[in-house]
Amino acid sequence: MSALSRIPNQEFDRNVTAADLDERFLLIGKLDGSLSAVYIKNGLQVFSVKISENEITAVCCEKHEEQEHEDNQVFYAGDISGNVFVTNKKGRILNKVHLLEGGIS
Repeated sequence: MSALSRIPNQEFDRNVTAADLDERFLLIGKLDGSLSAVYIKNGLQVFSVKISENEITAVCCEKHEEQEHEDNQVFYAGDISGNVFVTNKKGRILNKVHLLEGGIS
């Protein structure tokens, strides 16, 4: 089993506001509205994109097993303004929905 003993990127040393982990990825939400993912196996960065002008307060990794594609990972992020973003493995926003006034935590 692979083990990530440290994050090899100093970009995550500060301003992290949310984190999630699955069997392949570590997903990081940051104070500046950025969303980043790294592979757990080797620590290489998958993507890092600014998806919001607001603080990211919640993140989630999910693999959709019911789809036919072999690599069908999606990532969710919520910001302090109540927006939920769905991104793919390349960091491209697939969908954005405004759910709540007052933020997501």
